[in-house]
Amino acid sequence: MNITKTMLAAVMAFACSAVSAQGFYMAEDIEEELVLTPVKHEQRLASRKKVEKHPFNDAGQAYFDAKKELAEKTGLQIGMDISYTAQRSTPNGKQTSIQGIYYPYLTWNLFKNTAFGSGQLNVNYNLVRYWGASAATLADRSNFAVPINDYPANQEIFSQFSYTHTLPGEMDWLSVTVGQFPLYNFDGTEYLDNQQTGLMNYAMSQNASAAYTSASFGGYLQAQNDLISFAAGYQDATNVSGETIELKDAFSGKYTLFGSLSLTPEFDMGQGQYSFMYYYQPSVHEQPENVNGWSFNMQQNMGDKWVMFGRINGSSNGATAVRNSFVLGGAYLDPFERNPLDSIVAGIAYNRLSGKGLGYPTDRRNTEMAMEFQWNIGVGKFMTITPDLQLYPNPGLDEDGKMGLAVGLRTTIML
Repeated sequence: MNITKTMLAAVMAFACSAVSAQGFYMAEDIEEELVLTPVKHEQRLASRKKVEKHPFNDAGQAYFDAKKELAEKTGLQIGMDISYTAQRSTPNGKQTSIQGIYYPYLTWNLFKNTAFGSGQLNVNYNLVRYWGASAATLADRSNFAVPINDYPANQEIFSQFSYTHTLPGEMDWLSVTVGQFPLYNFDGTEYLDNQQTGLMNYAMSQNASAAYTSASFGGYLQAQNDLISFAAGYQDATNVSGETIELKDAFSGKYTLFGSLSLTPEFDMGQGQYSFMYYYQPSVHEQPENVNGWSFNMQQNMGDKWVMFGRINGSSNGATAVRNSFVLGGAYLDPFERNPLDSIVAGIAYNRLSGKGLGYPTDRRNTEMAMEFQWNIGVGKFMTITPDLQLYPNPGLDEDGKMGLAVGLRTTIML
């Protein structure tokens, strides 16, 4: 554990001494030649670049310009997203939960468009800490089967330390990635996979039925162009938590297998993103079930102001508390044309619960629904403040059917 933390600190320190971003299909500048990189990173970076270039506010522009200049000179980009979220729940929540998420990330374009192709290093880390009660404690007290945020307890995930090599010339549509990476890179959309900037509820900030590892060592091939992307590969199935980079069992024969297909069509009404992922997670000590899982994600822009998004996912053999989730939502962007970080977002999740995954509690419903409403208020180009409301009309662990409620306030700083 100390070795992997030291590796991360060394890479970050070296990067800071030189400079800073990330990507699914990303370059130092949107108009430049595209480089094959992971999905979730691109969703973070693409949204950041749109704001950085927007002329609505000059505050901090010198910082962005410096980042761009250094990235052009060194190929190195770094950044960090920090969020603090205060939440309370009812009935019986009793305490305030305060969560901090720290997400440092690094992308280093080692070389580009040489006779050997292009090489890129991606590093990121998730550190989650609580003060007061945890979100898991509030969910338990309020009889919610599905927690009120993506990381309901203290957690550390060394989510990525990988090298991607893109082939040269006319084969630049094909890349291979080796190292530590998370499968959620291929499982989500902008509003349904990032608690720091999107919806917070567990079923609306990730795949609630996911039984794959948080991150692990492995490799995959990826082929893509402007319209379609296909990725397939494997991971060490034994490193379920992803807290550290573990190599001692990486070739033990227990492998998570996955395949992902995504489309990014351009319609008259706007850009769309549609993806499907399938995975197989074998039984291991930390998760003694063989699991087949799948997920379908969609997001469709409807003009400049509206976005529609959704997800359907499921997994087998009761390895998780949720067997299937059905999620649908929408966002109204920059409603007062004040700040492009402003948005009003709403979502609803219908979850089919697994008695086995929940440990066969005596008071249990077969389903649970959650509705969420939030207003992202941009403060300059670096910060959002987000009031959030979640309703549980039928808490899954309360047979009496008392409505549950969770309120929250999130502050996110994007550097």
